[in-house]
Amino acid sequence: MYLHDPLAVAVALDRSLVGTRALALDVETATGLNLGRTIADANGLWGRPPNVQVCVDVDAERFVALVLERLGRP
Repeated sequence: MYLHDPLAVAVALDRSLVGTRALALDVETATGLNLGRTIADANGLWGRPPNVQVCVDVDAERFVALVLERLGRP
């Protein structure tokens, strides 16, 4: 199950919930199959400095605990 929006809010409350990696990232604006896709240079082949921090790890137990704490348990 993916909970991207709640995770983004949780990270705004507690940045330590995620681990990140600095990457060069771009959005494909030319025509073709990749039009509009976000593409990251995970292997450093572009020779450009990183321009974003990408989440690569989540402390899922702490995330769920935070969400339940903030929303209240039913």
